[in-house]
Amino acid sequence: MQALRNYGCIAAVLLSIATVAISSAEAYNAIDVVIDDGINPVYSNTFLFTDPPFTPGGGGMINATINTITTPFGADYQLTYLFDPAGHHLGIGFTGTAGANDTKFSITATSPTFATLTNPFLRTTGTLNGLDYSAMTSGLITGQFPPFPLPGNSLRTSYGLSNPTDNIFATVINDSGFIPLAGNPLEGITNSVDTGYSSITGSVGVARTQWYFALKANDTANGTSEFLVPEPSTLTLLAVGSVAFLAIGRRFKKRLA
Repeated sequence: MQALRNYGCIAAVLLSIATVAISSAEAYNAIDVVIDDGINPVYSNTFLFTDPPFTPGGGGMINATINTITTPFGADYQLTYLFDPAGHHLGIGFTGTAGANDTKFSITATSPTFATLTNPFLRTTGTLNGLDYSAMTSGLITGQFPPFPLPGNSLRTSYGLSNPTDNIFATVINDSGFIPLAGNPLEGITNSVDTGYSSITGSVGVARTQWYFALKANDTANGTSEFLVPEPSTLTLLAVGSVAFLAIGRRFKKRLA
C-alpha cells in the first residue's frame, strides 16, 4: 500500500486573523479518531492541544506529527496537524488502512477558539483517494454522511460562535463522484470538490473538519481538505499560509514514504 501512502496529505481550515490563546482549558480536542470494524470493540483516541505531539512554532504556530498507530484489530492510521494563527489555518493530514474487516473511519480536526468573525465568506475544497491492490475499486470507499440511502458523502465542514457543530457549511465528496486515480487507474480511485466562496449571515469563533467513511477490508485511503473563512484584507496572508501548508504536506509525504 506504499503507493497511496506516497500521496502525503493535509487538510486545512483557513480563518482570518484573530488572537488565539491555547491552554488546557480549550473547549475542544485538537483531533478525535474513531475506528470501527463492526466486529471488535470500537477504537477511539483523542489528542489535546496540550498533548506532547503538539509543539509550538514561530508566530504561535502549533503542529503535530502522529506516526502510525495500529488498532487492536489491525486497522492503522497516521496524522499531521497544523494550526497557524496568521489567517487561522487549521490543517490535518491522514492516511488510514483497514484491517481484515470492512472498517469505518471518523477523523475530526477542530480549531482553537478565536476572536469572532461576522458574516464571513466560506469555502470548502477536498480530495479523497483510495487504493485496492486487487483492482476491485467498486465500493472501495463509502461516505457515511447523508444523504441516505447511499451514495453518501465523506467530508463535512461546520462552524459556530462557540460550538463547531452549530452550523453545517458543506457535506461533500459524494460516492458517485469517484473516478480512476491518475497513474494507477485499475487499483485506485479519487474524488475532488471545490464549493467556491459563499457568504453566510452569522458569527464564527470556531471551525471543524470531519472525514467519515467506510473502507473495504485491507484497503487504504487518504484525504486532503480546506475550509476557508477569509476576510478580504487577509487574502494575501492566506496565500502565504497556503504555501506553508504545501511545505507541511511535502514533509508528511516524506514521512509516509
